[in-house]
Amino acid sequence: HGPLEHHTMMVGAWVWTQAGEAGERATYPSTTVDPSGNLHVFYRCGGQERWTLNRAKLEGDQWSGPIELIRAHKPGYVYWTNGATTGPDGTMHLAFGNPQLLENGSILYGASHIQSLDEGHSWVASDGTTLGEVSIPAESVPFLGDAHSDDRVQSSEAITQYEAPGPENYNYQQMNLSNPVTDSAGSLHVVLHHNLRGTADLWSLAGGTWSSRPLTDAVIKEPTCRIHPQSSLSIDRTGRVYAVLMVEPTDQCVWGPGGTTITRATVDGTSVVSDPLCDADPEVAQWLPALEHPGPGGLDHSPALLFTRGENAGGFGDNANELKTEVCLRREE
Repeated sequence: HGPLEHHTMMVGAWVWTQAGEAGERATYPSTTVDPSGNLHVFYRCGGQERWTLNRAKLEGDQWSGPIELIRAHKPGYVYWTNGATTGPDGTMHLAFGNPQLLENGSILYGASHIQSLDEGHSWVASDGTTLGEVSIPAESVPFLGDAHSDDRVQSSEAITQYEAPGPENYNYQQMNLSNPVTDSAGSLHVVLHHNLRGTADLWSLAGGTWSSRPLTDAVIKEPTCRIHPQSSLSIDRTGRVYAVLMVEPTDQCVWGPGGTTITRATVDGTSVVSDPLCDADPEVAQWLPALEHPGPGGLDHSPALLFTRGENAGGFGDNANELKTEVCLRREE
């Protein structure tokens, strides 16, 4: 919850150099580069009654001051899990979780997408509706999917039941999105996680219209398992989409339980093929996948994958521990 350190590394030298700092009270950075070559960082900003999703822009070697982009509807803690990318047509996309507080104390969970056609100066909804430039109210941004579905609502009683610190805290139970990617035609793809249900779907935006393909049945092989919150997404130049998801052996949303594994779902047209990438180990979680991010139009190879292997000894509000974890690299030769 401080400024973000900006580091650069010259290819071939393989030495990191700190180039500056961006933002304030910042967590969860995601970055993209606009068509003019300027770096943009989007991040969560806490510490006030309504947390915000901010951005900063690097022009030359100087970072701009923080710019408040989205203001949360829900007071207090917000888990944006924001992701950004820029398409081959120069459109900048930002995806984020969007929880909203109802009058009866329940929380309506949703996830949203906005886009900019002018390198971040102004923002519109998926269908092109104008949203503004700064301090956009989160409740004014449309949800992906059925915004009025009852299974998106978490009651105040359930919030109380899961408010204790730890891996079952209710903040993990919201809907959120993977990082977004674009194909060579400029269509956007992102995985939508419904964490109350334990499911995931690949959503695609083309011509201002969203469509979806279910991933859960292709990934889940045991009825006692569910899709873990969060995932990582990549795409190649043929339009083949790679989604690496975590599978947890639980009947409710738990953050990083032992036995969690990772599976790659490859989506090629209407085909979804899943490939488990590790065997389950009841003592540790194999989780937190990070696929190689594509540039505009996709990669010319199958993306490399980073993930971790270790024990989750904390969870929301209780994350400090001295345990070590392995960081694993997997790539196809």
